[in-house]
Amino acid sequence: MNKMIQYTKPITINGTDYAIKFVDKVTVDRKECFGCLIPKSISIEIEKDLARPVYIQTMLHEIIHAIELDYCLDFSEEDVDRLASGFASLFRHNPQFIKSLLEEK
Repeated sequence: MNKMIQYTKPITINGTDYAIKFVDKVTVDRKECFGCLIPKSISIEIEKDLARPVYIQTMLHEIIHAIELDYCLDFSEEDVDRLASGFASLFRHNPQFIKSLLEEK
């Protein structure tokens, strides 16, 4: 099975460091989810033991929520899912392009 790698260092989004927490179960409004942005604690909770593709989609989804919050945007959950899916596809199918964006020359 294609298991995820648990990235445990904080991620910085527009100057804010978000802690990444892996938990047994994520619940939002009494519904089980794979992940959740928690603004009060400046953290992202992710269900542990997700398959790698689900982990990537979920992390991107929650990162988009953090950006949405920071820039006072108002996306629907469907819009956030579509954006996360689009970025996941971009990263998966264009690794050399993504790598080139991170290179300093």
